[in-house]
Amino acid sequence: VAPVDRRFVADVGNKTNLVTLNPTIVRDRYYKLPNATIKRKFVEDMSSYGDAYVWTSAFSYMAYTNFSFSAQTTLQEYNSSLSTVFGNPDFMWAVNEFWKTNGIKARRIS
Repeated sequence: VAPVDRRFVADVGNKTNLVTLNPTIVRDRYYKLPNATIKRKFVEDMSSYGDAYVWTSAFSYMAYTNFSFSAQTTLQEYNSSLSTVFGNPDFMWAVNEFWKTNGIKARRIS
């Protein structure tokens, strides 16, 4: 989740229609969204993206699925204008395989 506030306009611009959300952000920065205070902070932080789509790889790693669903549920619960989109696990697998066959051996390709 790249910041789009004034400090970073020269680097990332100030408008987007698609934001990627790594499920570990929900786990680590927002402590798995355990209560209303942290949920509000999450929604407030995400509101800088306007009505963008939030793409997350909910199904790439089973351990992260709940974090992605928690993000989606929280955004809906707080009537956010953001829409959550879940990446297709077959697509993610194919991307990883493509890079592996082309010499990239990282454990998780980003």
